[in-house]
Amino acid sequence: MRTLALVVCAALPARQVQDLVGLAQQNGWDVWVIATPNACAFIDQPLLTAITGRPIVVDASETPLPHFSASVVAPATFNTLRKWSQGIADTYALTLLLD
Repeated sequence: MRTLALVVCAALPARQVQDLVGLAQQNGWDVWVIATPNACAFIDQPLLTAITGRPIVVDASETPLPHFSASVVAPATFNTLRKWSQGIADTYALTLLLD
């Protein structure tokens, strides 16, 4: 099975990220939700934990992670895109994207 890192940033569309998880799962992806610390206020963590079968990852020390086949950033905020382009890794989500 292909493994997807779904990086979620803090923006209103994050409230519907479970729809993207469902679509990816229907297409054979094992989805791991990697949230920025601020994104946790926007997402439904219990729902995402239930549909993925694992906790939301905010810090790499919380959960051992697999090798990801692909990464998707949704929603991608300007702040995260700017930091990503400048190589700034001040959250685990950005660290993952810069690897």
